[in-house]
Formats: sequence, structure tokens, C-alpha cells
Amino acid sequence: MKIRCNREYLSSAWTTANAVVPPKPIRPVLSQIKLCASENSLELYATDMDMGVKYTVPEAVIEEKGEALIPASLMGGILKDAWGEEVQIISKKDSSDVILPDSTFHILSDNVENYPGFPAFDGKNTFTLPGEAFGRMVDLTRFAISREDTRYALNGIFIELKKGSVKMVSTDGRRLSCAETKLPKSVKTTGSAIAPVPGLDEIIRCFSEDEENVEISLSENMLQAKTKRATVFTKLIEGTFPNYEEVIPKGYEKKVLFGGDDLLLRLRQAARLTSEESRAVKFSFKKGKLTMSSSSPEMGDATIEMAVKYEGEDIEIRFNPAYLVDVMRALPGKEITLELSESTKPGLITCGKDFFYVAMPVNVD
Repeated sequence: MKIRCNREYLSSAWTTANAVVPPKPIRPVLSQIKLCASENSLELYATDMDMGVKYTVPEAVIEEKGEALIPASLMGGILKDAWGEEVQIISKKDSSDVILPDSTFHILSDNVENYPGFPAFDGKNTFTLPGEAFGRMVDLTRFAISREDTRYALNGIFIELKKGSVKMVSTDGRRLSCAETKLPKSVKTTGSAIAPVPGLDEIIRCFSEDEENVEISLSENMLQAKTKRATVFTKLIEGTFPNYEEVIPKGYEKKVLFGGDDLLLRLRQAARLTSEESRAVKFSFKKGKLTMSSSSPEMGDATIEMAVKYEGEDIEIRFNPAYLVDVMRALPGKEITLELSESTKPGLITCGKDFFYVAMPVNVD
């Protein structure tokens, strides 16, 4: 194999592929990235066996076709600290020469035949949506997944495909976040999957342009995605996701309108005076006004007020501030609606017609 390419393009592509390389691989060969030079393109392959990426390096010049393995971390460091516009790579069976202005690196590697195969993209059960919408949905749900190792089905984001839309849902049992996007083109099939967040993050990493689309394929045990420059696969999380529609509060009469950024600022202040034992902020709503109060036996207490659009009866309810801070951070600059019924019932946050968030209250005996 013999190729030439722009150093910055190769470095950027290498960084994207290197994100998949495991820090402690189960097989030594997985610490390397595979280069495949065909007649018209140079592709990088990386995998940890649970997910993988194939990324096309733009504007590469193929002087001699072939394949090679190069240690991911070593090559990443070389490209990061290099100078000059061009890099040349000449590879033989078990080694590669990386040639830069004023420097040459002779790098030993495994035989490329030892590297695992990469699954072909399954175009049967697919849908397409804008990359910006895909990234937004992941950001609006990632924070609510469960961190408990024993609740496998809640450790990822549930993706539900219907004919005209796709939803992403996450929950840890104490809160639930759901984002929806209408599909540019209706699909004939429906399906669902529980995808790990690292795999979804790798898809986002592969967007080369904000306006590009991503094509998603769902199979029985794998999610695949195709962007302009990359193909990504990730194994799915096994298990049954709970029926999230059963926990969506309905028929609430008390509605509060907030500026999300204003609430976030004040809520973070109130959260400073909470303790591990009483991790709660009390929300007291009166006509046109919200009072947040918190206390800690070791530090003191806080009372913070803000004007809100509220015309209902007085109500008090306690929330874990971390649950609301997470969702406020994901909705910068947005106006949100909080719907309530009783102090012991969950609150429902909505933002437009395509996002809702359910938070359980903190009940104090």
C-alpha cells in the first residue's frame, strides 16, 4: 500500500476512528487501526468488537492499493505533533513507513489478516433523518439513562421507529426523558432497539457537515448508521424496555411557564444548600411567583424567588435539583412548561410538541 493525503484530514479522521479503539483491548490487534486503500479511496477501520467505525479520509491519493495496520495511539500522537501539509504512508506486510517533512517513522504492526471483519450495512429496515435532529435527540435523553449495572435494559437509549416518526426514550426509574422527530420520508416498517450511548456518540462524531442526513438500520442485535463519510455499527443492549407511555402524566390542570435559563440559574443556587440526606428543593407556586427553598443542617438554608406565568391554586412540591438541572442544561434558551397536579405526583416538563420529561417528586414524611 502506498498513499498520500492531507495531514490535517488524516489526523481528524484518525481521531474519529481512535475514539472506538479500546484502552484495554481483549485482543492486542484491536489496539490498531486498519487502513484500506482501494482504487479511489482510503478508509480507516476501528472496532472494540461491540462497536466499530469505517471512516473515509477525504482527498486521499492512492498510488498503490493495499491494506495495513498501524497502532492507533502511536499514529495519533505522530499526526498531532507533526508539521507540514502532507503525509505519505508506505506499507508492507508487517510494517509501515510514515513519511512527513523532515521525518520518517518505521512502525511495526500485526499482520492485517488478523484484524476482525466489519459487517456490511443492512439496508432493509432503515430510516433517514437530519444529523442535527439525531444529535439533539441523543442530547435530550442521554442524561436520564440508568447507571446501575443490574438494570441492563435501562443502561441505554430506547429507539422506537414508527411510520412517520422516531422517538428516543431514556429512564432510570426516577425520571424519564423522551424526544421525537418527524421523518422526512415515511417508512414502511416499524421497530425498536436499546442502543448504548457510546455507539450513538460515535455516530455524531462522524458528521462532517451540520446539515447532512444519517441513515439508520435496525436489526435484531445491531444498530448501523451511515453518514457522508462513515459507517458505524454498535451492538444493542439486551432486555425489555418498560412501557414508557404508562408513566406519562395526563390531565394536569396546573401549568407553569418558565424561561429555562432563568430557572436553571436560580435552581443551581438553591441546590447549593442541600445535603446528601435531604437532596431536595421545595418549589412553592403562587399566582405569578415561584419560591424555591432548600436547607442543609451543616451549612444553612436558602430562599430564592422568581416571577413565573402561573394562575392556578397554590401548590408545593419537592424535586431532586439534579434531575431538573440536567434537563435545563439540555434546553438552553428554551421556554418550558411544567405541569403539576399534587405534591406527591410526578411533574411533566414539555418543550414544544416533540419533547417531554417526567420527574418524580421527593416525598417527605
